[in-house]
Amino acid sequence: MLGWTILLLWADREPMERKDILLITLLVVLGEVVTEIFGVTVGFMAISAMLLTWTIQFIIGVLFVFSYWNASK
Repeated sequence: MLGWTILLLWADREPMERKDILLITLLVVLGEVVTEIFGVTVGFMAISAMLLTWTIQFIIGVLFVFSYWNASK
């Protein structure tokens, strides 16, 4: 997490030139979602416990795609 934080701070210095970091970060979020879905599927976590997390991850994903799209203009 420290490495990812440093990467995001580095990308913040020149956001338009490093907008691809948003897509990489989106892949990380999607990986977390897949892992969480697997956890729910095997019964490790209750789906009710994950609904708020998935909602937040969805919002983050939409914001990342929107930001990337706007930075490309």
